[in-house]
Amino acid sequence: MPSVATLRPVQPRAPQGVRQLEDVHLIEAEQPDLIAGVRSTYDLLERGARRNLEATALSFFLRTEDHTQPVAWTHREWMARITQAANAFRRLGVNRDDVVAF
Repeated sequence: MPSVATLRPVQPRAPQGVRQLEDVHLIEAEQPDLIAGVRSTYDLLERGARRNLEATALSFFLRTEDHTQPVAWTHREWMARITQAANAFRRLGVNRDDVVAF
């Protein structure tokens, strides 16, 4: 698996970032193999976290009336929650290749 340092940085096309599906297609056309060698979703998330642990990884709101003040988790917080959930599933008997749906 290539390290994060070997990936070319993607230059945003506009200050707004990705606003529509066409923007995603343009980025993927320039770097179609961004996730080569990634073995799992966890590996992909961990790769993102290594870039900047304190950057926002996830923002969300639980109620529509809270949309102006979303909850934001850093990569560090997000990876801690993922690890916490994985450990809980393991204690419940979920194994590596099992599928969990909600």
